[in-house]
Amino acid sequence: HDRIRYTLTSEFDWKMERLAP
Repeated sequence: HDRIRYTLTSEFDWKMERLAP
């Protein structure tokens, strides 16, 4: 379960970075 949570967090993190200028 931790892996799924980590994946979701990672996805959000990289998404935020991508959105950031």
